[in-house]
Amino acid sequence: MWAASVVKGVFTLNEQDLRRFWQKVDRKSDDECWLWTAKATVRGYGQFKVGPCAVLVHRLSYEIANGPFSMVLIVLHECDTPLCVNPKHLRLGTVADNNADMVAKGRSRSGAAPGEANWNAKLSADVVVAMRRSGLPSHVVAKQFGVNASTVRKVRRGERWKHIA
Repeated sequence: MWAASVVKGVFTLNEQDLRRFWQKVDRKSDDECWLWTAKATVRGYGQFKVGPCAVLVHRLSYEIANGPFSMVLIVLHECDTPLCVNPKHLRLGTVADNNADMVAKGRSRSGAAPGEANWNAKLSADVVVAMRRSGLPSHVVAKQFGVNASTVRKVRRGERWKHIA
């Protein structure tokens, strides 16, 4: 089922590398995510070392299952799980495809939910109103709420939290 020799850039993946790779995968049913259980990058993507090269495991898994592909293309996760290496959950695409997917799924800044509904929000609507009503300098208000003074200025100018009057 899996290719015994995969050429990736400048190295060849041998049988021993393949065994070592699959030992680090928590393989479930064909439709479930197969999670990488070893080293990951700071962004949460699995890494595997072959010789002097560290490769992203989802790219390697796609190549093992489907053969070599252009380095211009990226491997996208249909399941949105960075540690998944199930080839059924992976597809090739461009950076533009990846960005469009991110916006469609509400994970981009421009396509994200406004205010407190945003998973990354550090302020609340009440705090935003208080910032705008305060007559104190931005750096003082920033200290009160534990944010940067530039954040306070952007909130006050309406560049951030536009939906709050």
